[in-house]
Amino acid sequence: MKKFILLLLLLPSYIYAQEVKFPYETIKKQEIYIYGAAGTLWGSYLLGNQWKNSLNEEDVKLLRISDVNKIDRFACYNYNTSLNNTRELLEPISTVLAIGGTFAMSYLNDYKEDNTSKLIVMSNMYIQGLLLTTGIVQSAKTYINRARPFTYNKEVGNARMNSDNNESFMSGNASLMFYNSVFIAKTFSDIYPNSKYRKWVWAGTLAISCTSAYMSVQSGHHFLTDVLTGAAVGSLIGYFIPVMHYKKDFKYKKTKFTGSISPLLLNKGLGMNLVLNLH
Repeated sequence: MKKFILLLLLLPSYIYAQEVKFPYETIKKQEIYIYGAAGTLWGSYLLGNQWKNSLNEEDVKLLRISDVNKIDRFACYNYNTSLNNTRELLEPISTVLAIGGTFAMSYLNDYKEDNTSKLIVMSNMYIQGLLLTTGIVQSAKTYINRARPFTYNKEVGNARMNSDNNESFMSGNASLMFYNSVFIAKTFSDIYPNSKYRKWVWAGTLAISCTSAYMSVQSGHHFLTDVLTGAAVGSLIGYFIPVMHYKKDFKYKKTKFTGSISPLLLNKGLGMNLVLNLH
């Protein structure tokens, strides 16, 4: 126990010693474009939401599982409120951890720039990515109006009639979870390029997001394609927002990814098997 406590006490100093220089900066013209894009997305959502039609009883009666594509069809047979509650709980936890990580990495480094300035840069990046991610998700939900998988299942009962059950695409949970995961893992890798914990941060954060995405499908609240699209959007924004803020002379250390995607045959449809390795 004493050794474990000593390790916890020494870990911040170990990370501190591993750092090079702070890699990010704000670029005024770029910030205007990014916030402008985020504002456009949110404006589009707020405008479209005024005329959005809710799912009604007649709409639900017209739903047929046979109309769903084969990749997504298996999700129509899923319905689990406990899994849904758990994955919804993971979302705010992920956000709190991401904010905490953003704050910690702004201070736990040996770059000579003022700590407050570094926190402002990191916070600015995180907020930009958050606004872009949520803006894309809310706009998609407003204009696409895809019914949730469990609304196709007649055995579910009255829960099928909820007015917001046409917000399946894209998965906001997956997009936000993967945004938080990739943003934290990417910034950690850039700020601590020599840390032996880099691959574990990537693996750990992505594992949590994948677990939440799995629960989204198994709970019947999202199709597989909802989750994959949301994960892709969140991951891309989480990765490229830090890249767009690199200082011109910053040289980053690449994290190597290898993996494979293969089809998975399930009892009631098709799925995908994803294997990801980090080096």
